[in-house]
Amino acid sequence: AMVRDRVVVHAHFSKSPSVMPFVDYGAALPGFTTEEVEESLCRSADLSFSERKGLRDGRRAFLRDFAGPLDGRAGERFVDFVAEVLAP
Repeated sequence: AMVRDRVVVHAHFSKSPSVMPFVDYGAALPGFTTEEVEESLCRSADLSFSERKGLRDGRRAFLRDFAGPLDGRAGERFVDFVAEVLAP
């Protein structure tokens, strides 16, 4: 969803803290309780231009930090990674 530039609601119902900081990055709306999921889903339909831009910027920062550069070369990097792991 992040790569496709969709609004993301981070549903996390565990008592432990989330290991993925989607909300901290501003990449997703919070969904840590059922009420919060409902509120974020309703809110997602009515986001202003600046709110959508903020989420987009957060997703780009998150993807950059956790998935690497957004340069269209992820496939190449993955192939190189696999080759490196499998090399004797």
